[in-house]
Amino acid sequence: MDRNQPNSRSILFAADKTSELWDLLTTPLGFDLDHVRGFEASLAAVRNRPYDGIVATLPLGDHPFVHFVAAVRSADSPCKNAGLVVLTTKDRLEEANAYVGGGVNRVVSIDDADGLRKAIVEVIEVGARTPIRVMTLLTIGIGGRDCQIRTFTQNVSRSGMLLDTSNMLNVGQQFDFSFRSPAGGRMVTGRAEVIRHTQDDREQISGIGVQFLELDERSAEALDELFGAGE
Repeated sequence: MDRNQPNSRSILFAADKTSELWDLLTTPLGFDLDHVRGFEASLAAVRNRPYDGIVATLPLGDHPFVHFVAAVRSADSPCKNAGLVVLTTKDRLEEANAYVGGGVNRVVSIDDADGLRKAIVEVIEVGARTPIRVMTLLTIGIGGRDCQIRTFTQNVSRSGMLLDTSNMLNVGQQFDFSFRSPAGGRMVTGRAEVIRHTQDDREQISGIGVQFLELDERSAEALDELFGAGE
């Protein structure tokens, strides 16, 4: 394990032993970066140190990737609240995106080095998604008109949410949203983008995973209050 200069914000880069991605990730300014190779070493790392963020390649050895995600998000894991970014090849992006909302916060292509650094910054403060079911109002601009859809969240994090809806909006579709936080009753409003559709063989609902693009200050405070109440 290689350790850069200590810093309060720590990142683990967990790579496949045979991966050619080893040199892709350069240390982002202000981060303490650990490198480990292989599935077993990656499991040991997330079980023994509380990282703020984790970048893991898919594949990660010959083991099912879901086992690594489960280890990160287990109740006794020191990394259960870490941001988790998956780095993979273009031909496996769909497979990787299926984990978003189920323990993974972001998926990035190996060809997008700038996107990787941006994703790390975005998720460094982000916790795991928490099961929260509240009614949510979506406002979508279609043909110059605003259409509204009422749906329910399945889980929510500081970076996005999984929505239980039969209205399969296209990936990339943006919309405004609002819901009332179950902690304190404050409204959370903002703008979001669809990043994936759920998969029947992996999830129990039909819906969409979205990431937050914009949150006003009061909404961000409401989310802080929501997740603080659950800690």
